[in-house]
Amino acid sequence: MGERLRDKQLKNYIIPNVFRMKPPALRKELFRDINFEQIDFNKNILSIIERVFNFGNIEEFKAIVTYYGVGKIKDSAKKAEYFDPKTLEFVISYFNLNPEEIQCFVKKQFRQPHWQEGSLK
Repeated sequence: MGERLRDKQLKNYIIPNVFRMKPPALRKELFRDINFEQIDFNKNILSIIERVFNFGNIEEFKAIVTYYGVGKIKDSAKKAEYFDPKTLEFVISYFNLNPEEIQCFVKKQFRQPHWQEGSLK
């Protein structure tokens, strides 16, 4: 009976804000086209990861890894719409991914030019 009471108390225990993780410290310049204060760091994870990977610095990268965890970032990176070529190579090597697993790489393969450079001789 004592265990049931203890379990019930733990379920009703509310964690104070002091112990909740703060959003990652990111520069507002990464989000200049939107209101930074209104960003929901849980709902907009894909957008945040894309911006930090493409335009952020190493401290911001470490901050999102600490906040979201490697697994969540890896899963979100696979769904990314765009990574510049250097960032794409970094993501592939850092997370040990096959390029075909990353959505923006697959889309890039479909966007081949209609002609090859130098073929109009």
